[in-house]
Amino acid sequence: MPVVGPHVLLKSPRGWWADPYLIRTEERTLLFVEEMADPKSHKANIVCVELIDGGARRLGVALDEPGHLSFPQPFLWEGQWYMTVESSYDRRVSLYRATGFPLRWVRVRDLISGRVCVDPTLHRHEGYWYLFGNVAENGNSTCDELFLFVADNLEGPFIPHPVAPIVSDVRRARLAGRLFHHDGRLIRPGQDCAPGYGRAVVFSEVLELGPTVYRERPLSRLAPHWLRGLDGCHTYNSDGGIEVLDAYGRPPTDAICLPVFDDTVSGV
Repeated sequence: MPVVGPHVLLKSPRGWWADPYLIRTEERTLLFVEEMADPKSHKANIVCVELIDGGARRLGVALDEPGHLSFPQPFLWEGQWYMTVESSYDRRVSLYRATGFPLRWVRVRDLISGRVCVDPTLHRHEGYWYLFGNVAENGNSTCDELFLFVADNLEGPFIPHPVAPIVSDVRRARLAGRLFHHDGRLIRPGQDCAPGYGRAVVFSEVLELGPTVYRERPLSRLAPHWLRGLDGCHTYNSDGGIEVLDAYGRPPTDAICLPVFDDTVSGV
């Protein structure tokens, strides 16, 4: 059973942050997060935050589009930084390339178009690229079924996997972060949305992944009981020994919070 050890909270100085994705390089520790400065607007951008000694610095906006962006998934491939985000408002999943990492990005190609696809996640395995995503077919909930697309190349074309939907279970179908290896196992984090959206993270072991097969089994569940006042925790990512969770609710007033400095305001 997963256990949350010593931890600190990180809250946005403007509106709220969600879907943190952690990157550790030789020189920096960066978080890409969804930022909704005004919850009434239903618009969100992707911003970059640097973790530093004693706090965090909001470096600025990395991606801004007319609608709601979320679930950033940056990754390094062949010496170049790429990123996918959720842009279901425009019925597409797009691939972005950094022209000035970490704050300047250009849209390279639409990997999926004409579909409402949430929480898209790319994973490379044994020579193939796999795009996981929760697709709302015929107006159904995006939490019910997990779909999979496969391609020979990063830029596609991505075609539907022959056994999709690969998971039809509201208790773990919706993605909760990138796939990762742990103790020789390939793990897919998913959200338990049965009690409500993103109430807990469920970790499943991928037993088979290929162009024509997919099989997984649930291993463990991380509920929000690790901190008083939480109602849910719905994303998980890690890199270089640091783990990040997206939790929501009303944490206790005595919880330890990292101070956040805003470079876009200070001009640093």
